[in-house]
Amino acid sequence: MSSLLERIAICSWSLQPDNAEALFNQVRSAEIPRVQLALDPLRLNPRGWDRFLERCRDNEIEIVSGMFVTEGEDYSSLESIRRTGGIAPHATWETNLKNIRANAEIAAALGLKLVTFHAGFMPHDPSDPDFEILIGRVREVADVFAANGIEIALETGQEEAETLRHFLKELGRAAVGVNFDPANMLLYDKGDPIAALRVLSPWLKQCHIKDAKKTRQPGTWGEEVPVGTGEVDWPSFFDTLSEVGFTGYCAIEREAGEERPKDIRTAWEFVAPLVGGGGAVIRSTSPVRVGIVGTGFVAATHIKAYQRLEGAKIVGLCNPSGRNLDGDFSNVTGNIGSSDPVRLDMAGVEAYRDFERMLANPSIDLVDVCSPTSSHVAQTIAALQAGKHVLCEKPIARSAEQARTMVKAASESASFFMPGMCLRFWPEWAWLKRTVAENRYGKVLAARFRRVAEPPWWGQANYLYGKHSGGALFDLHIHDTDFVQYCFGKPLSVFSSGYSKFSGAIDHLVTQYTIPGGGLIHAEGGWAMTPGFGFSMAYTVNFERATADYDITRTEAPLRLFEEGQAPRDVRCGSDDAFFLELKSFLDSIRCGKASSTVTPEDGVVTLEICEAEEESVQSGRPVSL
Repeated sequence: MSSLLERIAICSWSLQPDNAEALFNQVRSAEIPRVQLALDPLRLNPRGWDRFLERCRDNEIEIVSGMFVTEGEDYSSLESIRRTGGIAPHATWETNLKNIRANAEIAAALGLKLVTFHAGFMPHDPSDPDFEILIGRVREVADVFAANGIEIALETGQEEAETLRHFLKELGRAAVGVNFDPANMLLYDKGDPIAALRVLSPWLKQCHIKDAKKTRQPGTWGEEVPVGTGEVDWPSFFDTLSEVGFTGYCAIEREAGEERPKDIRTAWEFVAPLVGGGGAVIRSTSPVRVGIVGTGFVAATHIKAYQRLEGAKIVGLCNPSGRNLDGDFSNVTGNIGSSDPVRLDMAGVEAYRDFERMLANPSIDLVDVCSPTSSHVAQTIAALQAGKHVLCEKPIARSAEQARTMVKAASESASFFMPGMCLRFWPEWAWLKRTVAENRYGKVLAARFRRVAEPPWWGQANYLYGKHSGGALFDLHIHDTDFVQYCFGKPLSVFSSGYSKFSGAIDHLVTQYTIPGGGLIHAEGGWAMTPGFGFSMAYTVNFERATADYDITRTEAPLRLFEEGQAPRDVRCGSDDAFFLELKSFLDSIRCGKASSTVTPEDGVVTLEICEAEEESVQSGRPVSL
């Protein structure tokens, strides 16, 4: 079972999107890739939500459940919602039933397993005729959804927990449960949320994360407030969920306020440390303080990303040569990303020529190793032993044997260590990984990866000294080698051909990978192109029922999909760059005390083992088994 942190979603209606594209943009901005989806907008405006499930997959957004509202609801006062809310009112029942049937078909098409709604105010007295009427209506709604393999959950708050418990027992349907909203218990003044959660736990299917303060004037609403500022006892809430063995999703809901996206992000940052588990946790209210060693192209690229991350603060910069320690990286160039000059405001940033002095700074939480490959092993191990978290750029070492010493040091440390394999976070490549894993278009029949460039004229003393850098094989082609094993598993063997042109190591090669399960997989990589060629990366993957083609030079629409029976289309995967997403992922790991599952230290070793096999194959002219 995944951790609760990985089962937190956003209520789509809290973001108030006008259409699917607006929702995708807002979810990407909130950086929580799961939603509980309001179904009524899809029913009322199908054009604005066309091909919604497919587009969710393209945007790597999971729909965890659905929700519908009912006709004629009036939330202007407690009395008005009592009269008009849910499926209880007789005047709107037929219209509601018609809409419910349509929503059930939408939910089924989306593959949902749970849909939630407010049933309306329940009579406290079971002898009240309206009690039996409401039971009958809920059963009818349950039957509509059950016919499509979907369970339903009644949202709490408009009645006391004991009333809802009695109602559910009389209802007698295992497929009908509770969507528990602790804030509603306060807004409607229906009892203590934690006590109510315990009463209703046998029927618990989903929860909302929302906060509120009780009213001080009986008969009026309480006040909904940002999560963490109200009267919900959140530590007890999550402890109780753990005690009762809750395995469902929690969806952050915000129905008031003028800054809902910001409040949703605040809720996530408040909740994450409470549910993230053990490990070295840094409270989300404090930034992760970063020390960067190395001041070349990769460091400049990381600085750009850190400058966009609210939860990061650069406090140290180290380079033994002293180059760029003034924070001016405007003379630093590379093969990817924008050419905008990078300047780091050095106020509050310590500059070091001595790496050990930087490690002695107790304010540094994370060391970002952007130095030449030959420095990685010693700097990473020293930083881990100093109690720092470490992100180390690829290749993490020149050999797999060296990398194993780094992994051993990480295993003996309480800190996290992540190899910097940015391609796993590249939106279009992450899309490919997910598409392969889901078997969305059938088996992969063939895949071609290509990453070629002119020589790296920046940092020549390091890159073009192959004994230390490993040449293009270890520094450039390694991205595709890593991605092949990320998508298809560790190859059974490799067969490579290549040559040296500049570095004394392998500067251009083509590799065919024999992978578990078959499929013709090969990759070309190198930096031996004539100056002026620039940089190119691409892939073409042929599935049983589709072909995906990515080319970075198609700047407006780099990823195209050709699917059987469909017109060719561009796949939009978001605008965030891979370095931003990579660093954000590692910062989230540090805050939540949960190591990254996207890139593990062991992945860094395996990738180097494959590269070494490719190197051996080039030199021997024969296939090499792994």
